[in-house]
Amino acid sequence: MLKPVTLRCGHSGCHDCLASLLQYHQQKGKQQAPCHICRHDNFDNDSLTINFALDSITSDLDVKCVNTGCSWKGKFPEAQQHDKECIYRLVSCPSTNCQLVMKREEIDAHLMACGKRTVPCPKCQQFVEREELTNHASSGCVFANISCPLGCGLNLPW
Repeated sequence: MLKPVTLRCGHSGCHDCLASLLQYHQQKGKQQAPCHICRHDNFDNDSLTINFALDSITSDLDVKCVNTGCSWKGKFPEAQQHDKECIYRLVSCPSTNCQLVMKREEIDAHLMACGKRTVPCPKCQQFVEREELTNHASSGCVFANISCPLGCGLNLPW
C-alpha cells in the first residue's frame, strides 16, 4: 500500500487505488465514491490524505519480487520501481493486435519477428502490420507495381 490513506469511516487503502475508484465514480457523474470496504462513508479528493503512521510502517517493510525467476529484495517503496524494470515481469506485446504475453526480457526479440507489429511500407511509408506488408505491397500500396495490361510480363510503376 503505497501512500496509505485513511477514510472518515476508519478504513484505509492505497491512495492511488482509491483515487482511481473516485475517478471511476466521477466518470459516472458522481462527485464522491463509497468506501471500498464498508460502502457507507463517501469520500472525495479532499478526503485522500496520507496516513503518516501507516506510511511509516509500510515504508520499512522488507519485500521480495513475486515474478517467477527474480531474486530481487528490497524495501516496499522500492518495489514499484523494481516492478517497472523487472526483466521477469510478464508483459503484453505492445503491438495492437498481438495477444502474446511474455517476460519483459523477451519482448525485444519478439518485436523483431512480431507479425502484428506495424512497420512502414518501403515504398509509400504507410504503416501496416508486418504480416500484411506483402499483401499491402501487391494491392494496397499507392506505389505498387502493376502487371502490364497487355500481358507482356513487365511490371509497371502505378
